[in-house]
Amino acid sequence: MALWRREKEEESERKTREQEKEKEEKEQEEKRKAERKRLEERAAAQNGELERGASQARLSGVLLLASCPDKDWRCNNHPVCRDWPSCQERGHTERNILDGLIRLLRDKHGQLVAAGYAGDLLNSSLGEEGRWKDAYMGKLDAIFQTAQQANLGLHIVTIRGSRMCNWERQVLQKTSSGMPQAKVVAHAHDVIKATTHFNSKEEFEKWLENVLEDKKRLVPVPDNTRQELLNLHNKHLTDEIRSLTDDLKETQRREERHQEACEKNAESMKAAIERSEVAEAKLADISTQQEVFKMRDEHMIVQIRSLTEDLNETRQREKRHRESLQNHAEAVKAATVRSEVAEAKLAAINALSR
Repeated sequence: MALWRREKEEESERKTREQEKEKEEKEQEEKRKAERKRLEERAAAQNGELERGASQARLSGVLLLASCPDKDWRCNNHPVCRDWPSCQERGHTERNILDGLIRLLRDKHGQLVAAGYAGDLLNSSLGEEGRWKDAYMGKLDAIFQTAQQANLGLHIVTIRGSRMCNWERQVLQKTSSGMPQAKVVAHAHDVIKATTHFNSKEEFEKWLENVLEDKKRLVPVPDNTRQELLNLHNKHLTDEIRSLTDDLKETQRREERHQEACEKNAESMKAAIERSEVAEAKLADISTQQEVFKMRDEHMIVQIRSLTEDLNETRQREKRHRESLQNHAEAVKAATVRSEVAEAKLAAINALSR
């Protein structure tokens, strides 16, 4: 009788502690979200100031598209249709601007691009906030170092986007304070000759058109420098594949540990049933049959509820890790395909160079 009451009290205390911990974690997460929102709103408010005078900027080096959204919150039929997003009801879609700008700058004019989008190989494999930022800065740092070795001056350009683009714009300011990533940009002060932020794709294209009318052509990137940048890109893809493989192995190890936990939970459930049977046998000795039924029901309800919650939590963990395992497997497959394409391009370039 005393054992049953003690178990019930311990179960109640455990649930209370879990609820308090969950409440505390939720409050901390809300505070972090509020702080991120405040910083994002401040960065967005600074866009107008950053973009002032963009149309009058003078070309100062090789163009580097360092930040640009994949889609820019305008209708695909812009400027004919200016009703986005309400025009979705008429079957319209949000326009993609990054692919076209990459073809324009990198493929047509031989300039540089560091901007990426959430669906590409790099960013799709970097789900955590800090990881994609570190990868982005690593890409910029590689370009800055290569440009410095080739004695190239860079003219950084950006197109207005949303949250991630706002962060990238802030870090591209040499004087940004409180942002450790900005040191990469500050150390490249001798390479970065100018930074111009544009409000839209149209404003940038109009500026580029004026530059071409004045200078006839953009500052070219030497072939050996382009080759070195391609090699760096391929190395980055290889490192990313290796990282994804390591993550996949770690996920498999976690899956094995959770499988062991499931087996232990099954054993605990069996032991709990045995204890319940022992408790029922003891309850049979109680003289009042009504009290026997009452105590047995309460005990069983507590046990069943606890076991059910543990079992549901275990199943949820298993589901999450199966999904994580599948996602990592798909990412590794995509990375392998991208690496093969990059190697084929490199082989073609080497063949042409000969």
